Amino acid sequence: MLAIAVAGIRITARTQIGMAAVEYLILIVFSVTGLLAVLGHRAGTFPVTRGWFSLSGIGGHGSLAAGLLIAVYTFSLREGTVYVNEEVKHRRENPGKAAVYAVALVTVLYTLAQVGLQGVVSPARLQANASTAMVDVAAGLGGTGWARLMAVAIALSVIAATGTGIVLTSRIIYGMASYRTLPPLLGRISPRFKTPAAASAAVGALIVAATWAYILATSAQAIFGEVVAWRACWPYGCGTGRSVVPCPRCPRR
Repeated sequence: MLAIAVAGIRITARTQIGMAAVEYLILIVFSVTGLLAVLGHRAGTFPVTRGWFSLSGIGGHGSLAAGLLIAVYTFSLREGTVYVNEEVKHRRENPGKAAVYAVALVTVLYTLAQVGLQGVVSPARLQANASTAMVDVAAGLGGTGWARLMAVAIALSVIAATGTGIVLTSRIIYGMASYRTLPPLLGRISPRFKTPAAASAAVGALIVAATWAYILATSAQAIFGEVVAWRACWPYGCGTGRSVVPCPRCPRR
């Protein structure tokens, strides 16, 4: 993805469109199939209940804080065209329109996926396989083959997000270097590719370093998880010693 980002904005855009088309097609097919299975009361599925549309989730086991956190990540990078507005046609109009259209598209896809896939397996199974929920749901729909196909869609999503992050962050670094707030080297444009190659390479190296730090620092992952869990149980004072009623979301008081 770093090589593609350096090679040019056109090949970057075409690559992103190609990966997105495959990923979204897989997601839509799975979501529609899952929704039909739930509405048809297929064996093993969980029926639509009021909890599906509640902030507290099915059986009160949901978390508003976790949901908001997911939403933030879902809609992040959708304003990407704004960062490359100098490299697109009709830069006064197209970047803004693309950002609005992207948010609308993601809203539809996210809602369809949630409604279509949430009831394919039981809530208990979803919770037990939280780290691989999409793959597990796909396996529940059509077995190992479908699970592998869903894994491909997830991999494409991660690859595309990585590429987008490289492109957008390199433009930010390039802009800062142009104003001398970062070393001038990062503000150079490649004569051959007409892209901020130095800034892109710096972002690529930073991503590798950050990934290794995240993988190795298991304590940081645990802290992040505790923060989300604490916010979900905050009204009940879990873990603070000030709880006056049992928390319905966890066994602590």
